[in-house]
Amino acid sequence: GGRVSDRGGSRQQAVSVFSLLVALCSETQPDVLQTFSGWLQGEASAVADDVVNTAAKNGEPLGVLDEVFVRLTGKQLQGACDAALKGGSVELALLIAQAGEHTSLCVDMQKQVDWLQHRCGDVVDGGKGDPEQAKLMQIYRLLAGDIDELLLRMADDAATDQRRVPGGKLLDWKRCLGLYLWYQYPDETHIVLPPEGMTCKKGSDLFHASRMRFSLLGAFQYFTSQLRESNQSLEAPFVSHPFPQYLEASPMPGYGTPSQRPGGGMQPGALRAIGRTGVAKP
Repeated sequence: GGRVSDRGGSRQQAVSVFSLLVALCSETQPDVLQTFSGWLQGEASAVADDVVNTAAKNGEPLGVLDEVFVRLTGKQLQGACDAALKGGSVELALLIAQAGEHTSLCVDMQKQVDWLQHRCGDVVDGGKGDPEQAKLMQIYRLLAGDIDELLLRMADDAATDQRRVPGGKLLDWKRCLGLYLWYQYPDETHIVLPPEGMTCKKGSDLFHASRMRFSLLGAFQYFTSQLRESNQSLEAPFVSHPFPQYLEASPMPGYGTPSQRPGGGMQPGALRAIGRTGVAKP
């Protein structure tokens, strides 16, 4: 039974890697963005489904806000809307329906987050309030496109009070990258582009045509820079293991040598393919 399971897992991983390589072989940047996003959504959606289904099988189904958040990390907007409606929150469902689209939602939601932090920040973010309030705030941050603050807050809460973490645990690297690709609002007044140590031919290469979303190159560069910074400055990372495989090649503070860390992640060949679009090699 174990061998059959291992064989099935290896086959599934091989199919995933092959699908990724096909996605990266598209001839134009818009095609690469679309095909890679589709591959990443398939991977992230499968993880989201597994989180929801595993909790239900264990007799501890996710709460409404937990399921909404988990569905959003897999870009399951319809599933997230359904979960919100199931919990009686029509207003939240209407906000979710606009997520990831080129609308003013990010700007409006950031104003809402700023207002909540000003009025009741200590209760919502200070570890003193209802965990459900903290989870709702995290959903608002996701809808506002403030992925940096979202992941940092998750890391802090995971180290102090796991009940405040939406979905119950930190995200894997694929869903973290997906958050930057699908939801991040690339406000250049708050983030540095290109990140330190990375290059691009021209600034516009880092954005989708509307400049309200990252391009694949922009999302990958910025995610990589934030991952490195978090591992150097935080006691707990904002991404759970396994890390992308290229980061497994060298020791990082607090995580030992490569042989001591869990393996897995994106294959080196795939990363070289992404590197051809302008990502500076580490």
